[in-house]
Amino acid sequence: MRPLISVIVPVYNVEAYLCFCLDSVLSQTLQDFEVICIDDASSDSSYKILSEYAHKDSRIHVLRNGQNKGLSYTRNVGLDAAKGTYIYFLDSDDTIVPECLEKACHAAEENAADFVMFGAKLLQDGRQRTYVSFTQQICDKVWNGRELFTVLQNSPAGIFSCVQFKLWRSAFLLQFGLRFYEEIYYEDLLFNFSTMMYAKKIVCIPDLLYHYCRRCNSIIMQKKDFKHIYSYLISIDEIKNIFFRTENTFFPEERKAFFDYIVILCQHAMSMMSSFGLEKLPDDSNLFDSSKRDLFFFLRAMASRKFGGSFSQGEVDYLKCFKYIIVYGAGKKAKKVLPELLKNDIENFDIVVTSKNGCQETLYGFPIKEIGSIDYPKEKCVVIVAVGTKLEQEIQENVKKLGYENVLSF
Repeated sequence: MRPLISVIVPVYNVEAYLCFCLDSVLSQTLQDFEVICIDDASSDSSYKILSEYAHKDSRIHVLRNGQNKGLSYTRNVGLDAAKGTYIYFLDSDDTIVPECLEKACHAAEENAADFVMFGAKLLQDGRQRTYVSFTQQICDKVWNGRELFTVLQNSPAGIFSCVQFKLWRSAFLLQFGLRFYEEIYYEDLLFNFSTMMYAKKIVCIPDLLYHYCRRCNSIIMQKKDFKHIYSYLISIDEIKNIFFRTENTFFPEERKAFFDYIVILCQHAMSMMSSFGLEKLPDDSNLFDSSKRDLFFFLRAMASRKFGGSFSQGEVDYLKCFKYIIVYGAGKKAKKVLPELLKNDIENFDIVVTSKNGCQETLYGFPIKEIGSIDYPKEKCVVIVAVGTKLEQEIQENVKKLGYENVLSF
């Protein structure tokens, strides 16, 4: 018979905490579950402990990676093995309260939710405090994912990405092919954003059902090395790509929430990179490949928003009168325009060229389009011509022939 919930527990060198974790699962008030434990080639007695628990309880299934593969890979192994109607990810050095699965599952069933979010306590240095919680106002409604993302981003708490504080409907994850990006840190960041973008029904409950134990050897507490930075860049890049694939379906307030979120991520990334001096990376640096170098300068622009003023205040006010802003050009001038727009909180823009033949796909991470593909109402558009002096007059004339009356040169 299919279990109601599959509890996926990645395990790596947690012999001191593993029993507490497994005992908290086995003592749940809802008992219709399977526990899939995946040992990621531990060098301590974790695998032995798992085997002993599996011998005592047939609901516990133990898998083992041949070599250490990391958290994302290990969680994906659990997803492939899971048979439950719902999926729950539990870290092997944390615990859940006895009512956790029952309350989360009840909320999911009652509302046909794609996933349920609940609160958590942080346990650190013998003390505990509320780590994540939801107001009653948020808990009183069934949310669309983008709508909830916008509300949370605009709240004091902001977006939190821990997957351990959520119960997922397995059919939802399967429908959209939602899995963890492998071989990086901060995998929760990307997974959480992806699920929120696709979810049609999300329910939040106010209960603090998870005990999150922060230890000195956890990833969040580790000294950051280049893999941490690279992982964060990958996550931001993928999040940005998900948005740009679907940006035409975003309402204005959702689009603004996304850019606010990206700015926070970029600021965090730049803070991490400062310890390596990478915030001063020269334009010709070969530290990253070309795509990551482009992303780096996008990060720096979004994070700092400190650029010399090339737009007058009158021009900024003028631009903000329009619903759509079109930046015509993808060269040196356009590279100066984009940071200016971002600095002045102008984010509703498109980058266009006459033809994409021989042109790069993106500029600072933003997609480049052909002018002919833009179908906004022209009276609601302003075009910023950002090309070299020799082409400027010709482009201005062409833009006006296309029906755009509001044109500004840079």
